[in-house]
Amino acid sequence: MYALIADGLAALLLAPILGMYYGAYGVTFALLGSNLASGVVALYLARKYLGAQIDYRTSLVALGTSIVCAAIAYASGYLNSSSSLVPNLIILVIQFVVFFGLYLLLAPLFSVVRKDDIVRLSAATRGMGIFSKLFQIFLQIEDKLAK
Repeated sequence: MYALIADGLAALLLAPILGMYYGAYGVTFALLGSNLASGVVALYLARKYLGAQIDYRTSLVALGTSIVCAAIAYASGYLNSSSSLVPNLIILVIQFVVFFGLYLLLAPLFSVVRKDDIVRLSAATRGMGIFSKLFQIFLQIEDKLAK
């Protein structure tokens, strides 16, 4: 509940200010800021009351990997947007595929996803029908790359 309150307050404070100056980009940054606020509060409470240990190294590597993937995905959309023949929805799908594919490739290579993570994800996704089979395909790829 406290994390949601922090999220809502940050969004309520940041969205009008950033939105007024930067438009849609400002609102996007406000949402990122509110997510950061709720994440910090949630991590603090998990550590204080549950004794959770936070792996800062892996978190920073995951953030760096995401930034690299996002930059490349953004650039791929920018290169494709110069053509008026390609609709924006297609560019968005291309960016999603580029980001997701790069992250699947880079996450195990930089030890963001480890063997024990793959085992837990495999167990957690069993019994989900068609989604389970789809997850298993991705987890097999991750497992091979993590070795």
